[in-house]
Amino acid sequence: MSSDRFRVLRQRLMEKLDLARELSDQEILEEIDDLLLNGMRESALSLKEKVQLRQELFYSVRKLDVLQELIDDDSVTEIMVNGPDNIFVERAGKLKKWEKGFTSREKLEDVIQQIVGKCNRVINESMPICDARLENGARVNAVIRPVALEGPILTIRRFPDTPITMEKLISLGSLPPECAQFLAMLVKARYSMVIGGGTGSGKTTFLGALSNYIPKDERLITIEDRATEDGDTVIIDFDGYVDGKQFEGGYAEDYTLVLGSHSFIDNFEDQLVGKNLGEDVEVNVTFPEEYHVDELKGKPALFKVKIKEIQKKELPELDDDFAQDVSDFDTLDEYKADVEKKILENKENQIKREQEDQIIEKIIENAQMEIPQQMIAAQTRQMTQEFAQRLQSQGLSLEQYMQFTGLTPQKMMEDLEPQALKRIQSRLVLEAVVAAENIEASDEEIDKELENMASMYQMEIDKLKELIGDDEKKQIGMDLAVQKAVEFVVKEAVEK
Repeated sequence: MSSDRFRVLRQRLMEKLDLARELSDQEILEEIDDLLLNGMRESALSLKEKVQLRQELFYSVRKLDVLQELIDDDSVTEIMVNGPDNIFVERAGKLKKWEKGFTSREKLEDVIQQIVGKCNRVINESMPICDARLENGARVNAVIRPVALEGPILTIRRFPDTPITMEKLISLGSLPPECAQFLAMLVKARYSMVIGGGTGSGKTTFLGALSNYIPKDERLITIEDRATEDGDTVIIDFDGYVDGKQFEGGYAEDYTLVLGSHSFIDNFEDQLVGKNLGEDVEVNVTFPEEYHVDELKGKPALFKVKIKEIQKKELPELDDDFAQDVSDFDTLDEYKADVEKKILENKENQIKREQEDQIIEKIIENAQMEIPQQMIAAQTRQMTQEFAQRLQSQGLSLEQYMQFTGLTPQKMMEDLEPQALKRIQSRLVLEAVVAAENIEASDEEIDKELENMASMYQMEIDKLKELIGDDEKKQIGMDLAVQKAVEFVVKEAVEK
């Protein structure tokens, strides 16, 4: 949607609204729907574009104007506004200028006042700078006149609701699986690690991914009334000596060590078992011959160790209380049954999809089709756009993905082309089955699909039906018929 079209429609909307009284959200939406239905009959916009336009117009009147779309986008980590026409957005550490802007300087100032007001703060000419924190934890910084000479400045620093996982980092090529496995062992063994890097390099993101390796089904209990046991976690200070002299790397304070993890050399950990809180222990060990430091290879060493804290890992009991803590069920038996049911359903769905793919591939092998290269190219471009949208929902741009993987746009298109060809072939053979078997989607099935779409778009079903075009409705019917064709060919193949 062009910014010019939006500005024109917003102006027409503001002329229609009775701003002399407080309008409800429903009243504003009704005016927007009337504007879209009666004022854009000749427009060739798709349903998706109309819904987006409807949402943006509503946001411009009721919520945070053009910023609302960015606020609702989980992939956005930072929003920087430098005047009404300069909005910059950060996704996955990459900064880009946004194509949208505020209609006026005054509108931007109104939005800033809304944001600051939600934080129970004040911003005006006598106090032109405001730092605050929103309910969702986002940090806000706003600057207005007279400090901001070129127009109001607003920065919103967000934190993702769904932090990036180590699995996602692996899939992006940020680190190999072997490295992730090694890091997981270090975390579980409670080793100390230092994470460094420049601004925006992903230190916090990586730390968050590492934290997912911390066991969530356990807690540490501080022990004060007994000696250390195998499996305990101890907090220690240690100082190492070889030939009566301290050696580099042999000193540490507040070191976390799991007894029995074998993370220290020789029988170091064994000598700490049976010791008490606050006790000073002398530990004698011998460095292995293959030790990585030449000066220490095969050398006997003395470590002076002080036990500062003893902790015990406590796993929860598998009982009804546990089920209530981790699920919506009241009993452990109900929780187990639900887990078993979901595992079985996932397996059945996987088998079903594999069966469908195999049958459709057989049909394609026996079919004769000539697919124009232009059609394959168009499908490939569409699949690329779909992939980019999925990446964006995960907080990553397509450009950044290519940087991580070393792919070029041309190589990506080449890799997707066989999949695009298969998708076209599958669609054509299934549409042929639809025609041959006179498969149709009933009005009830189409209405149910429209209800699902209305729920997804958060619209009333009647409003969505008004916005949808005849061609789009026919396409929905064909999509449902194709799915029924899949069920038909699978049933026929199984029976034969």
